[in-house]
Amino acid sequence: MHRGKQIAENWLSQLFKRAVKDKKAGLNDRLHWHWLRSSFASWLVIDGVSIYAVSKLLGHSSVAITQKHYAHLPSENLHAEVNKISVSLN
Repeated sequence: MHRGKQIAENWLSQLFKRAVKDKKAGLNDRLHWHWLRSSFASWLVIDGVSIYAVSKLLGHSSVAITQKHYAHLPSENLHAEVNKISVSLN
């Protein structure tokens, strides 16, 4: 709902497409809405947000879909996770 009215399913993506095509905006006309969504999800995963939370935020039907596309973490994040074990053992 926006200002008391139902929002069309593709309203935001259409608004985005118009903005990208607007030459005054100076955006690359090959920029796609899905790239922003993908970047958002990747940043969440890199920052350590639960894959389950990311899945819910993206509206995926299952966590398996989210894992397939976004479960590739940079190695430094994985090292930090492993190091948590040594902290609990001390």
